[in-house]
Amino acid sequence: MKKISFLVILFNSIFIFSQTTAVIESYNSSLKHAHLKGFINMKLNYVEDLNYDIKPYIDSLFIEKSIPYKKLTNIDFNIFENFSPKYGNGKIEKYLSQLCDEGNFDSVIIIKAFGDKNNKYNILASDLSPDLDFGIVSFENPKNKIMYYNNIIFLYYSKKEGKLKYPISGKKENLFYDLNPIKFEDVVFDASTKNLIDANTKKNSFLIDLKNRLKLNFNKMIESLKD
Repeated sequence: MKKISFLVILFNSIFIFSQTTAVIESYNSSLKHAHLKGFINMKLNYVEDLNYDIKPYIDSLFIEKSIPYKKLTNIDFNIFENFSPKYGNGKIEKYLSQLCDEGNFDSVIIIKAFGDKNNKYNILASDLSPDLDFGIVSFENPKNKIMYYNNIIFLYYSKKEGKLKYPISGKKENLFYDLNPIKFEDVVFDASTKNLIDANTKKNSFLIDLKNRLKLNFNKMIESLKD
């Protein structure tokens, strides 16, 4: 029985390893804090760099799963702006099919910011893009609340299946955070500079949660490609 279990694990590892995967990336990897001003029509007032790059962590997810890949750079990124998690993505799938044929890839993974000024799925994107693809958001009023924000998603395409997919997850695993501000006892930003007060604590709490979500979604995506 132990030998059989070992062979199953070995076979799964080889199967993942044997996949020829292309990766396309287009996102702002710098962690920042955005301060919004206004009431009904909030506008970006200030952006603070929190000195953290998420890209090495995302790269480590591939290393952890022993997934070799080829990064593609000469890409028409505009074609991915019309991705829809609900409706058809035929134009994008046709483009990815051609990439697979040209490069002899079994699958393509896209890591990108989902949304621009026309993004109806993430209402803050119109105010934060392109300055902030993930990070912490504070408000002029109320002054004692922050919100976690992420606009980076994983998309994946399997040549065998011919479909572009998004790893749908549960509420606490979803890459898009609910618009539920986190309340503190005191004001969360400096009144004059607009910088976060106790920024490292807030930054670290956010990163623990975001990395967990990224890993869960990444693993779900890889399992789907492996099937």
